[in-house]
Amino acid sequence: MKATTFLSGLLAALTTTVSAQLPTNDAGQTGPFWLQLKSNDSSVDGQYLGSCHTGAAQQTLCLSGPDKPDTNIVSYLYLLNRTDGTDENEMGILTWNLPLYAGGNILQNVSIPFTLQYYPGSNVATSSVSIGGGMAVTVGFRNDTLYIPNWIDDSNFVEGQYPNITGQIQELNNFYACWVLVAAYYYQALTWVTSGAPHNRNCKPVDVVRIFYEN
Repeated sequence: MKATTFLSGLLAALTTTVSAQLPTNDAGQTGPFWLQLKSNDSSVDGQYLGSCHTGAAQQTLCLSGPDKPDTNIVSYLYLLNRTDGTDENEMGILTWNLPLYAGGNILQNVSIPFTLQYYPGSNVATSSVSIGGGMAVTVGFRNDTLYIPNWIDDSNFVEGQYPNITGQIQELNNFYACWVLVAAYYYQALTWVTSGAPHNRNCKPVDVVRIFYEN
């Protein structure tokens, strides 16, 4: 009885925490789908992304091999909580279903959002799907290729003059595959470079393409 009460309380707490991170979804959900890298570098081209453990309810999107994943392996399957856009250019929150187990069985899936983890000494941010891992990042898929939309260009800011925000969206694609240290785990993972050349010298530029789940 105590174990059941504890699990019920834990699930309620997790659901509340994650719900606070996710925006209201007015336009539906698309997926599930796999995420595959495209690159001019053959060592990362064709690699699929999977959610790799970095701590309690903490994962990074790591490179997990070029073979199409088994459809029963949930660590490779992602969803988009769509908030805006068209079929050719969707925007929303990228999510992954974290399975919670009890007695060897999945008790419940908790939807958690894609975030980026920044480090003061680097311009390379590490991908994350984690409970309490920060604010969810709005992403887009233009013809199934992942990007991050940007509405503000501070390179044009003038001292003392409020900037003119036009609302025009830049579709940024600064994704790289890099070897990164996350907590005590060392993975080749999906990262985001804020600007310029990556501070991490082993990074390789990539495109991230979604491939819809096939039964």
